[in-house]
Amino acid sequence: MKFEIGQDASPQAAEEMFFHWYDGFKQSQKCVSVRALQHHTGEGYDYRILAYTDSWDSIDDMMMDAQAYIFEKLPNLTTEPWPMVHTGDAVYAVRESFEEGYITQ
Repeated sequence: MKFEIGQDASPQAAEEMFFHWYDGFKQSQKCVSVRALQHHTGEGYDYRILAYTDSWDSIDDMMMDAQAYIFEKLPNLTTEPWPMVHTGDAVYAVRESFEEGYITQ
């Protein structure tokens, strides 16, 4: 998932929300590994979370676990602007060798 700081948000509030997302994935039973990435672009920061699961069928469950966690930690998100905006996500299959075969889903 890719994130950026909201237009009117403080960097501290944005990073707090980012790490709530990270913790949400981390606590999910469907998540086997999660990494938080922060890259300085020269103009600001690029934030990403890489969350891994062992099954295509678990992706949605893992995301729902993370969303439930963040709304529990920051209940005002339903009524106030988000300090850290989710700008995109992608699902990738992780292969460690050619022998693992092609991804068909």
